[in-house]
Amino acid sequence: MELVFRKGTELIAIRVNENKTLTFGQQIGGWFRFSGIEGLKLSISGILEEFPDLKEKNDKEVREEGLKRFLSHIKSMKTKEEISNYVTEDLKKYGYVLIMKVKKGHRPIKVK
Repeated sequence: MELVFRKGTELIAIRVNENKTLTFGQQIGGWFRFSGIEGLKLSISGILEEFPDLKEKNDKEVREEGLKRFLSHIKSMKTKEEISNYVTEDLKKYGYVLIMKVKKGHRPIKVK
């Protein structure tokens, strides 16, 4: 399943893969370039807001532990639909709006 979000003029896509992993795509030209979560530049302040118990650690440790906890949370979910709902709600906090869902073998569904 692929989710496409808009924030202002920026478009991003997130793929929820069969093995409960996520890949993130950034639009370059007319195409999305996908990478794993390791390729994202995560905000240390955002991680600390989500996990305040990491405040005593340095930036590298905060990033590593935040990624580990996020991936663990995703793996604990049972279905791709549950993961997509979680990602959608989480990104909504940062101003991203879901505009399209694409399921493999189906037509894209525009979200209003």
